[in-house]
Amino acid sequence: MSERWKEYLTRISGQDAIGPPDYMYPVTDEATDTRFKQQDPNKHTLEQTLIAKLLDQDWTVAIDFGCGTGAHFLLFDQHGRSDELLIGVDPDCSRAARAREVQLGRIESLVLCGGIEILENIPGELSADVILCSQVLGHVSETQARRIVQGFCQILRPGGHCGIAVPVIGKAFKEDPAARDWEAKGDFTHQVNMTLSPGDPSYREQTSLAEFNRYADHPVPGMLPVRSFLIPDFPDLSRLTLPHALDDLPPTIASLVDGLFIMEEAFIYSIHIDFPESAYPVGDAMIFLRKG
Repeated sequence: MSERWKEYLTRISGQDAIGPPDYMYPVTDEATDTRFKQQDPNKHTLEQTLIAKLLDQDWTVAIDFGCGTGAHFLLFDQHGRSDELLIGVDPDCSRAARAREVQLGRIESLVLCGGIEILENIPGELSADVILCSQVLGHVSETQARRIVQGFCQILRPGGHCGIAVPVIGKAFKEDPAARDWEAKGDFTHQVNMTLSPGDPSYREQTSLAEFNRYADHPVPGMLPVRSFLIPDFPDLSRLTLPHALDDLPPTIASLVDGLFIMEEAFIYSIHIDFPESAYPVGDAMIFLRKG
């Protein structure tokens, strides 16, 4: 299977960006890394642990969708064998180019610049065993999120696994001044001003869902559009130990995967502390899904 994949991908890799042209990720990796370390210095370690859990199974072809600069590639390499193939996909061509430079010792990787159009046009005889989608669905429009999940279902083999990391939020966040008139009845859509520090009153700027969709499709430099998916029964922060297992998916995610995937496990693995006295539940979750 991996040889057929390599033949196909080599054939299309000479094309220009496959998908929306001229897309550029709105913030630098240095800025996001700095902010995440300020909010939760343990986030990266727990995220890597959970991704390793996803990869600790038999697979021949894996896809890192929204791979960025290839930050997770070494995990695939550690959990792979010489006959296995990693396919990286990212819409920002400059980030995809950096991912191609990641040196792997055990597996082979091919990186394409593009979006969901790549998966939607892959020939039906090709399939993947594992897909990682880390911090993508919370930064794309509703339409794109739906297409991405459907594309994953289309390309995964029966029984294949998918790991999705997304921003999450609890109802208590409505008490945060950044929430303004949010009623905590649905997801919290906002833009994060990455030129500011967490805790600045303008760090999170609430938007309507329609505005979020526009910003996600046409991002503004320095501003990261974020859809934090509501967890109605977010655990009490004072008694929370990470990673924290969830019994149910956020309703929006459950609706997206309904009829396509079976939830295996889900964990809150990061809590963002914007300022020392913050008690508002906002963070990240990793969701493991299996194609029925």
